[in-house]
Amino acid sequence: MALCEKIITQAIEQECANPIFTGLEQVGYIINKADIASMTRLGSIVSAITMVTAKKAYRIYQETKTPFNGSNTEFAEGAVTNKVNKNVSFVILNDGSKVVENAVEGLLNGEFVVVLARKWVNATEENKFEIIGIETGAKCTALSKDPNSADTDGGWAVTLTETNAPSAEVFFFDTDAATSLAALEALC
Repeated sequence: MALCEKIITQAIEQECANPIFTGLEQVGYIINKADIASMTRLGSIVSAITMVTAKKAYRIYQETKTPFNGSNTEFAEGAVTNKVNKNVSFVILNDGSKVVENAVEGLLNGEFVVVLARKWVNATEENKFEIIGIETGAKCTALSKDPNSADTDGGWAVTLTETNAPSAEVFFFDTDAATSLAALEALC
């Protein structure tokens, strides 16, 4: 029987030459989880995603002052082991029959993988693209539309949540940030 003990194996320090700061980029990526044929993963790094034939990822544009505001990771206490819940929040700054049919209604009951790009990256760049939903799938936990809301400019407010994920973070990384971005764009 294997012992899967998790322990700290490095110092917890600030990266003084490259101080951390907040923010996410304005473009993210969303994939129907069922459209992923395979992935290559080692530890917390996914280095490749292969799509089912004729399926693709889609960009999420957030032309707001604080893109994906409200996206976060939270502790989730478990009966046996502790996990995390990962939330992705975004606004659909569009409306109409095609938007509702092709995006909003799919979000209601689908299961997704979302990739968000951070503004701050560490020295190795492997933390540039965080993946939410790759383990337990991200599902809609909030969806609302208020035509009078200044927070959404009258658009749809969406939150997708990956519940009880065993890994605190999972990253998409292939060689460097530029190569990783090219690989993500190739999925669209």
